[in-house]
Amino acid sequence: MKKIIFLLLLLLLIFIIDVSLLFKAILLVLLVILSFIVLVFNEIEKSSWKTRADSPSFKQTEKHHRKSGTLKTWEDFTKNPEATKSPPLEQYIEPTITKKMVSDFVLFAKKIKLSANEDSALTIKKLSDLDFQSLDWGDINLEFQLNADVINKWWGDITIEEYGFTNTAYTLYGEEITIPFEGALEQDNYKGIITILDKNFLASCGYSDQHNTIKLASDKDCCLEIEEWDTDGEFSQSVEDSYHFYHGPETFEPSLDIIGPEFYHDKISASEVFEPSPMEGNLGYVGIKNLELDIPSIEVSINDQKIDYIFTDKNELKHLLVLLISSYDKEIAKLVDQKLNSKAT
Repeated sequence: MKKIIFLLLLLLLIFIIDVSLLFKAILLVLLVILSFIVLVFNEIEKSSWKTRADSPSFKQTEKHHRKSGTLKTWEDFTKNPEATKSPPLEQYIEPTITKKMVSDFVLFAKKIKLSANEDSALTIKKLSDLDFQSLDWGDINLEFQLNADVINKWWGDITIEEYGFTNTAYTLYGEEITIPFEGALEQDNYKGIITILDKNFLASCGYSDQHNTIKLASDKDCCLEIEEWDTDGEFSQSVEDSYHFYHGPETFEPSLDIIGPEFYHDKISASEVFEPSPMEGNLGYVGIKNLELDIPSIEVSINDQKIDYIFTDKNELKHLLVLLISSYDKEIAKLVDQKLNSKAT
């Protein structure tokens, strides 16, 4: 009904607007095409579970099971009738920078060149020429990519005709995506950046589409504000599709924190009895799994001078940890400067 009213309003608008007859004719043709598309989707919906659930044969089967006392409820199609909660994220822990890490970083810094900055008269040729105690928030800029499985939530219904059973449900499935990140090391994101460089891989983390951020730890500020990713991701091979009943109002929310009871039957496949809603079923992204840093994609700049080095191994990332942490931990920065100025090194 809403779709019909919308189309009628569009038709009225076409006749009201002050444009040429040719333009109105073009708009009418486009409206006819749009109406045809809407009709096609309506036909798809008519062939869904609602039609089957309202059919005489389904009603008869439901009546038979009700009389015989064999009518099934959603609890009969799950091993655990309770909603489950995802394990909480760990708390952020600052990596410990050892003296050996500082010594290794100093050797690394003496080998690494920085690209010239044409806009600045203070061009530093090598990383070791930098005064690390002078570094501050915003001086270091990073770019990298993250590979991940984003979890999508799609609303629908599970209908089993032989039992006269139908119930609201949803499916969770994964898409393989690449997430780009670019930004300066700041007070509001450093925990997220440090976590990625320190761990390289996180099996599960949160996602907020409202702020387009990935939550990497239980701390409110341990997150990354990311750029839009390509939505045409391939279906994930490492995340198995699952089908769940809604259980309580909290599972209607597009979140992976609370998951409704999963469908289970030893002879019935969930994918065969789940009917997705084609028009309004997409509930959005609810979480991210298998988040992994693409190490060779890392690019680092210090005051607009790019580090001329391609990182290839996760063991090399300890050098980045020393660099980044020294920009806000002045004790580490002082130790780096002392090592650089020592004749022993």
